[in-house]
Amino acid sequence: MANRGENRLTDTALKRVRLVAGKTLLLDGGGLRALVTEARGRRVARFVFRFRLNGARLDMRLGTWPDKSLAEIRAMRDEARANARSGIDPRKAAREARADEERKAQESARRTAEARLTVKKLFEKWERLHLSRSYKDGGAEPRRYFNKDILPLLGDLPAEELTRAHVARVVDSALERNAPRVAALLLTYLRQMCRWGQARGYLETDPTAAFRKASIPTNKPRERTLSDDEICTLYRQLPRAGLPRWAPPAILLLLATTARVGELIRAEWKDVDLDLQEWYIPAQNAKNGRAHLVHLSNFATARFEELRDLREKEWVITGRFPENHADEKALARLVKDRQRLEGLPGRTKPLSKRTRRHAEALVLPGGAWTPHDLRRTAATLMQELGILPSVIEKCLNHTEPALVRRTYQRAEYVPERREAFSRLGEHLERLIRGDVNAALEGPESLRLGL
Repeated sequence: MANRGENRLTDTALKRVRLVAGKTLLLDGGGLRALVTEARGRRVARFVFRFRLNGARLDMRLGTWPDKSLAEIRAMRDEARANARSGIDPRKAAREARADEERKAQESARRTAEARLTVKKLFEKWERLHLSRSYKDGGAEPRRYFNKDILPLLGDLPAEELTRAHVARVVDSALERNAPRVAALLLTYLRQMCRWGQARGYLETDPTAAFRKASIPTNKPRERTLSDDEICTLYRQLPRAGLPRWAPPAILLLLATTARVGELIRAEWKDVDLDLQEWYIPAQNAKNGRAHLVHLSNFATARFEELRDLREKEWVITGRFPENHADEKALARLVKDRQRLEGLPGRTKPLSKRTRRHAEALVLPGGAWTPHDLRRTAATLMQELGILPSVIEKCLNHTEPALVRRTYQRAEYVPERREAFSRLGEHLERLIRGDVNAALEGPESLRLGL
């Protein structure tokens, strides 16, 4: 029940009161007063509660009418007066109450945000329920592209707000840095996730549907092979290129075995028998998922022996890496960093001192080359040595594209493969010695495939 003399004012009184010199002070009782003014044609009343605390007379602002109703302002007055009578500063109590409300609001917003499915959370669901089960490597490559290019741009975006513009932003970011193959892969992996999410009701539509992978201009397949002279030059360059100790023998092994970079990087010593001169590539390490046996020439065996002298654990290629072996891109980065010619078109960023020291250490006359070009070079050398294409295909561990032939023609050409690798190794040895003519000579029966 209100005390006598309190709650004197009404909305009508506040609207009609005459202002003197643009303002009027009115008393509502119980320590509550209002200063009525007009601003920009709008009448307002600013309320203040006057109280005593520890013998001092203090004022507390309670807000502005009509933004707050008289009932709300008087309720605040009553609460403040009760605090003051209890010896509590009502201003401090009000600040603490506001802070508590803000904390609750922030906590509520945080919980709402956590419950909301973002692109990152959708990816984590897709990774856990699909990628890890559907990909031979557990989805390592899609995961790498998402972590590097997609999640930094879109990870915090609510999944239901994902639009074509967001997809275009991801794809165009790769095209702008002249990486069309990356752009195509980003679209592919983003589309796979979106279609998976749409099928499960996480997304209403597929924002990638308007994009065609064929519309992304990709680079032509590489055709680079190293000439005989370039192989000799490379052999001389490797010791002076500032490479990790494992890299030179690894590079030469790619030439001598036709292996893929990833197969060598993931190789373990338990799969290498230097006495039998054989390297077994298990199915999980092969790109096509087919186990493969590489017959090691004397040249290749010598390279494995160099790596064995560096052995740290079970990996053939070891170094300062998280898994104690090199990642699949490590060798490509090392080779690329040693072909960084100053003044190349498009180069704007200066080379670091460390890179500049060996920036041209692996430059070859025929132009830029990559570790994968060594596999193509090895196959080309076999062809020049007269080895049958069918034998070369088996050495490369290629999958026969024709289903009928793949089903019925299952010859593995083991003796022919062993001879082919041996011939390749002898050829490389002769090239390095400079005896090119002798390198091209060989048994007539092998050249004819007999």
